[in-house]
Amino acid sequence: MKLLFCVVFVSIAVASVTSTREELEKKTAECRKKISSMQDLSHQEMKCLGACYLEKLEVMDKANKLVPKKLDVLMDPTIKSNNGKFFKDVSKNIAEKCKTVTDKDKCEAALKIVTCIHDEAKKVGFNEDVMY
Repeated sequence: MKLLFCVVFVSIAVASVTSTREELEKKTAECRKKISSMQDLSHQEMKCLGACYLEKLEVMDKANKLVPKKLDVLMDPTIKSNNGKFFKDVSKNIAEKCKTVTDKDKCEAALKIVTCIHDEAKKVGFNEDVMY
C-alpha cells in the first residue's frame, strides 16, 4: 500500500510541477527508460522509479535526504486540509520533520521520504483523497 502510494504521489507531484506534457516527458523520460514496462513493475522498480522522480525534481539530494525547500514542488500549495490549512502553510513543518529521513539505498530512501511526508500531512488534516 505504501509503495503504491509512493509511485502515485510522486507521479502526481511530477505532473503538478510540470506545466506541459512535453516538460513532464522530458523530466521523466530517463526514469522510465530504466523500467521495462510500467504495467508490470516489481516492488523494487516502483521504489526506484519514485527515487528517480525525486532526484529529477531535486527533492531528494545525493545523500538520499529530502531537500526541505523543495517540498512545495511535490504538492499544489493551494490544497487545503480538512481543517482549512493550506499545504504551503504547513510544508515547512513537514519538511523539518522529514529532513533527516534517509536510507543508504536511494530507492528505499525515496519511499521513506514520501511516506514521512504523507504521514505528517495526514497528522495536520490532509486526507488521502487530497494527497493524491
